[in-house]
Amino acid sequence: MSDNTYKRDILIFPKFKNINRIQEIRNKFDKLANLIPPHITLVFPFSDSISDQELVNKLSNLLYNWSSFCIKFHGISLSEDGYIFLNCINGCEEIIKLHDEIYEKILPSHYKKTIKYVPHITLGQADSLEKLSGFNDSFNSVVAGISVELIGKNEESIIIKNIDFGIKIRKVIYEDCFTLSKLKKEIWETTYRGIYPDTKIDHYDYIENENRFKDFINDKTKELYVVVANNELVGYIEFGSTFKPFKDYKKEIGLLYIRKDYQKKGLGKNLFNLAYNSIKETGSNNFFISCHKYNVNARKFYEKMGGKIIYEDVDDLANNGIPQVKYEYIII
Repeated sequence: MSDNTYKRDILIFPKFKNINRIQEIRNKFDKLANLIPPHITLVFPFSDSISDQELVNKLSNLLYNWSSFCIKFHGISLSEDGYIFLNCINGCEEIIKLHDEIYEKILPSHYKKTIKYVPHITLGQADSLEKLSGFNDSFNSVVAGISVELIGKNEESIIIKNIDFGIKIRKVIYEDCFTLSKLKKEIWETTYRGIYPDTKIDHYDYIENENRFKDFINDKTKELYVVVANNELVGYIEFGSTFKPFKDYKKEIGLLYIRKDYQKKGLGKNLFNLAYNSIKETGSNNFFISCHKYNVNARKFYEKMGGKIIYEDVDDLANNGIPQVKYEYIII
């Protein structure tokens, strides 16, 4: 078997906390259960003259501007040819886009556009779903990269390379906090100059804001994540318990900011979905976001993400000249 003709594919190996439940089903219905972990196939098995190194290089370049995204799988279906699928219900758009880009830009000769691609995890084969009628688990994770696999002669999985996305979302550490404070000031300059009172921006206190970020880390009722690109912090999100009591709400996305040159790349959506899914896991059925009344771009984004206005300051002098509008999100 030569290096240029062996079978490879490209996969996502999701890191579900309850992945053992998937494996239990696969052990009963999937003959490959012990040969390869649960996975989402992005590129189906192919033979091509492209070398491993060239393939990895091209994929690394493609993934340079990709960022982590949330996925959720729930519910099962049976294909016409008897395969049991665990269905993707969140993150499908991103998976399909990644599938399309890899085929179109790297492996176009293998792209079968006439076959509809539906993201799923294969659980095995069966004639019916009768024995799985009680299987109603949900599976949530964050996708941060892909894997290039060689299919061994016994169909075992041999990983050629795991490739991370170029843009990463991770939890904040103490060493990030002063850099975050500087990033916050930079974003304020490009977002709020002309909206916030000039004195609020001109008198920005770096140390005070550094300490606020450290306080978020110490507060176990809140979560703080950063976006990292080219070894730089380019965005962040804070969510969890509310800053201040508001009606009977218990959860809030308190901060969500992306540096201007990284906006309109899907990062805001990915951060929002991370917060949404994390808040959902706490058992909450709603949350809210506060936004400056005249921050038009932010308001468009929050409305695009499904927010409904539940409060708006009438007086523009409210909150020390920073009038607010609040959006509610119902978790389903």
